[in-house]
Amino acid sequence: MRHKRLIWQLYPSQLLITIVALLVAAGYGAYSLRVFQLSQTAVDLEARARLSQDYVLALLVKNDLPGLQSFFTTAGKDSGTRLTVTTPDGVVLADSDEDPGRMENHGDRPEIMAALDGKLTPSLRFSHTLQENMMYVAIPLMQEGKNKGILRTALPVTFINSALKEIFLKIAWGCLIVALLVALVAWFISRRISRP
Repeated sequence: MRHKRLIWQLYPSQLLITIVALLVAAGYGAYSLRVFQLSQTAVDLEARARLSQDYVLALLVKNDLPGLQSFFTTAGKDSGTRLTVTTPDGVVLADSDEDPGRMENHGDRPEIMAALDGKLTPSLRFSHTLQENMMYVAIPLMQEGKNKGILRTALPVTFINSALKEIFLKIAWGCLIVALLVALVAWFISRRISRP
């Protein structure tokens, strides 16, 4: 009886500590992976904006709005990126996914306000236009020290969530297998300790 009481005092506590540590490690790993993926997406969006900024600025300076809209429609479709250009005060001039005339002023968007201050601040929020969660990055279009407009790029984060969901599922299965192995090892150790 004493042997059974001792083993059931040792085994559950060892198992609980190990499982809690495993869950904490898995949770932190999943969180870190999501942060990394979102950070990489923001870097990618900035690179896409920088690649097209000279051409967009040239069209903007010439006030070629039809040419700008045509370029956005084609480039947005080819790259899978939503492209938007606004005036410094937020009026939408062209957009790859929506008629600019039907879009509201974007001057209050966080990424637009950050770009006006010369900062790069990615924004993650739900798009009512596209009905999905998007990440936005905006850069100022400067010419001779004057801000001619704001170029914004955006990508849906649904593909990130889908990829992370698969990874999290693999992590969960891995944790389950490790937990089972730990349970067996903890049982063996508890028996060895309690036997004397």
